[in-house]
Amino acid sequence: MTTGGTGKLIGLDNLRRKMFPVVIGNRYSYRATMQTTSRSKYGSMMDTQTTEYSCEVLSKYEARRFHPDLTGDAYLEACEVRTTYAKNSAANNRNTSKSVFFESLGFSMMADPISPPKRLVMKRREHCRSKFQQHDVR
Repeated sequence: MTTGGTGKLIGLDNLRRKMFPVVIGNRYSYRATMQTTSRSKYGSMMDTQTTEYSCEVLSKYEARRFHPDLTGDAYLEACEVRTTYAKNSAANNRNTSKSVFFESLGFSMMADPISPPKRLVMKRREHCRSKFQQHDVR
């Protein structure tokens, strides 16, 4: 059981295509390498974690739909994420992550809509012939 840990970015490479300007259909990918230390009741363990991201911008919304003080646009991004560990290969994994890039803030964050009258992502709806499976979001 892990009780905590730290990570330090030691490499960023394999940058393909560009994230900016952010537009629907934009695809980009990159690889991040981190030196990690995890702590548990059994001691500490250092490892090297390599995470590969393959991302696509799926949709665009008015940022104020997430919070009334936000301006500009917000873009839904989906990334296929593959993480591998040099020592602890049992922890290797793949998943899909979704985040929203807020233009006025200049960064992405995990976000769930609270006030939009319709769902952010519609079931079985594809934007820009996306390779990412769409799921219901409430």
